Amino acid sequence: GLRSQFPDEADKCMLPIRLVRKLIDEDFYEKLSAVDNQQDVFNLLWSIKGFGKFIAYQVFVDLTYINEFPFSENEFVVSGPGCNYGLRFLFNNWDGLTDEELLFWTRDNIDEEFYARGFDWQNSLLISLNLIDT
Repeated sequence: GLRSQFPDEADKCMLPIRLVRKLIDEDFYEKLSAVDNQQDVFNLLWSIKGFGKFIAYQVFVDLTYINEFPFSENEFVVSGPGCNYGLRFLFNNWDGLTDEELLFWTRDNIDEEFYARGFDWQNSLLISLNLIDT
């Protein structure tokens, strides 16, 4: 019935444990160990029932904190709706780049772009942070 679709508080507390049990039962570790690239890791995580793009990418990023994990978030990104909104706000011409490609372009060129416009953003940011901390 309707009650079974909405677990009570005790059942909600068990959901993460049930997810871990499900991943163990479905040989998730072996599947993860067999992937060849970051996109495959993301797709594997995204295939977990209840994981949307955002959560799948966040778990991917969390995995990159493990020293033995063979992939880096510096080479792979999935942009979410907020990021996409910000990119559309900042850029008029994308030159055919995808959201993710534009993120990497921004990462690689931000210093140069601000410098070309006479804005020392790193010092300004540090000054702003110092003002906030005081």
